[in-house]
Amino acid sequence: MTEVGRVLLRIVGSADAFNAAGRGHSCTWIEGLAERPVMVDFGPTALMGLKRVRLAPSALGGIALTHLHGDHFGGLPLLWIDALYRRVRTAPLSILGPPGTREAVLGVVRAFYGDVADRDLPFAVDWPTIRPGQTVSWLGLDVTAWHAPHLDPPALSLGLRFARPGGPTVAFTGDTQLTGEVLDGLRGADLAVVECSAMEPPAGRHVTWREWRSALADLGVPRVVLTHLGEDVRAAADRIAAEAPAGVEVMVAEDGMRFSVRAGKDSG
Repeated sequence: MTEVGRVLLRIVGSADAFNAAGRGHSCTWIEGLAERPVMVDFGPTALMGLKRVRLAPSALGGIALTHLHGDHFGGLPLLWIDALYRRVRTAPLSILGPPGTREAVLGVVRAFYGDVADRDLPFAVDWPTIRPGQTVSWLGLDVTAWHAPHLDPPALSLGLRFARPGGPTVAFTGDTQLTGEVLDGLRGADLAVVECSAMEPPAGRHVTWREWRSALADLGVPRVVLTHLGEDVRAAADRIAAEAPAGVEVMVAEDGMRFSVRAGKDSG
C-alpha cells in the first residue's frame, strides 16, 4: 500500500433526521485514506447527494455505519438497486457497523423491494462488525469504536475513528450525548466530524453548540466540522466561528462542502 497523501472529505449530507433547512441526511465521503473511497453513514438522501456532487456510488469500497437509525442507513436499499440495475456493480462492498447490521440492512432492503434482498448479487458483500472498545482492520484502515450514548440497550450507537500509518486520523461522533468517553475518542484527531443538533439544550440524546464550545479547547483537534445540524445551528454559522476556542477551526457543514486533510495539518 502506498503512503497516504492528501485525504479528501466531502459532506454528502449535513442535516438531522428531519432534513432541517432542506438539506440531506448527515453522511460523509472519504477518499484517499482507505484502499477505496468509503462513506460514514448512508441515509435516505445519500444516493441523491452523491449524484448531485458527481461522486460515483460504484466507486465506494465500503460504508461504515455509526448506528441503525433510519436517517443513518435507510438509503442502502436505493444503493442496492442502483448497483443491480443502473450501473451494475462487480466490485465488492464492505458494510461495517454494530452487531445486527447485516440483518437490519437486508430487512430494510426487503421492506423496500421484496425478494431483491434474497437474489444473487453480481458483487460480494462483506459484513464486518465492531463494538465499543474494539479496533478492527477494515479496507486498509484501523477503525476504533467507542460507545456513543444515543440508543437504548441492547442497541449500540458508535463513535468511529479512522487511522492509517502515515495518514491523518479522522474521527466521527455519530449521534450521541457528550461524555468523557466520546471526548477521549476524538482527542488528538487531525479532524473531527461531530454532531451538533441544536444551539442550546435540551436536545434529547444529542449534542448542542453550548456543550461543544466548552469542550473543544482541550481536545487537541485543530479542525472540527459540525454536522447533523438543526436549523438554528446552520443559521448561527457566523456566531459559531466567532465563539470557537483559540486554535480550533470550527466549520458548519453544508451539503457538497469539500476539504482535504493531512496528518498534522489540513486545508480547505
